[in-house]
Amino acid sequence: LWWGLFLPLGAVASVDAWLTPRTSAELFVTGLPVVGFLLQLGSVYFFTALVKVDCAWLCGFAVELTCRNHSFAREPFATWLLSLPRAVTSTLSVATWYAEASVLPLLFCPVFPVVARCLVVFMLLGFHTGLGIMMRLGQYFTS
Repeated sequence: LWWGLFLPLGAVASVDAWLTPRTSAELFVTGLPVVGFLLQLGSVYFFTALVKVDCAWLCGFAVELTCRNHSFAREPFATWLLSLPRAVTSTLSVATWYAEASVLPLLFCPVFPVVARCLVVFMLLGFHTGLGIMMRLGQYFTS
C-alpha cells in the first residue's frame, strides 16, 4: 500500500524489530499516514461489499454458486461444502458480505480501537484462508 511508504514499518515489521525489545509507546504511531493507510485498506473491502449488494450475496446463494463453478472451485473442498446443509453456504455468503462491510467501520472504531483492529486482522486472516482453500484465485494464490 502506498501509505506504507510514510509509516515506520521497518521499526515494527522487520526481523531486527522483533529481536529488539521495545516499549508500547515506541510502537504507537499517529498522523495522516496512519489514517491514509487505514482508509485505503478499509476502502478495498468497503467497495467490494458495495459491489456485492445483490441477491446472490444477501440472500445467501453466492458461495453455493461459486462451489458449483468448476473454473473457480477447488476440489475436494467445494464438493464437501456442497454436501453440507444449504444453511452453511447461505451463512457463509451473508457472513462474507458483513465481514467485508465491517472492515472500514472497525478500523475507525473509537471504542476499544486496539480490540477492533485485532478483530479485523483475525477476521481477514480467516476470510482469506477460506478463499484460498475454497477457490482458485489465479495470480493471487499459488498451488
